[in-house]
Amino acid sequence: MKKFFLLMTFALAIALALGSCANTSDDNLSAWVGRYIFEEQTPDELWIYDITVFAVEDRHYATIRVDGGQTLRMLAVVQGDAQEITLVFMNNLPGNRQSRFHEGDALLSLRTGRNTLHTTWGVLMPVLEENQDAGTHFGLVDEVAEQ
Repeated sequence: MKKFFLLMTFALAIALALGSCANTSDDNLSAWVGRYIFEEQTPDELWIYDITVFAVEDRHYATIRVDGGQTLRMLAVVQGDAQEITLVFMNNLPGNRQSRFHEGDALLSLRTGRNTLHTTWGVLMPVLEENQDAGTHFGLVDEVAEQ
């Protein structure tokens, strides 16, 4: 838990420093503030995709953590509206073990539907082939208070 708060503090500092670069001042994005989880099980290990969307002033960002056979820690800017968002890669966070994404890469998109959350994968893809198609993957597990 201490690592999570340290990671969030670091992400907030980066987001504030880079805030002028992000164009996410849509008030409707506040509906997305929260924590989203997707898990998939390979024969050898459990993969956990953990996204936390948060606001800093009038801008929205997301930390993305992927744990499994690889460890990814990223900061993304959130672009979109109340119905759909795209997480756009900004930079790697401490603890990241791979640098395969570039600033501006669309990692994934989330869209709300009738009691569902639809995922369209971008450059960030799940491990299992059957999960790589667009569909219902992530679920909201925790609403996070806005900053």
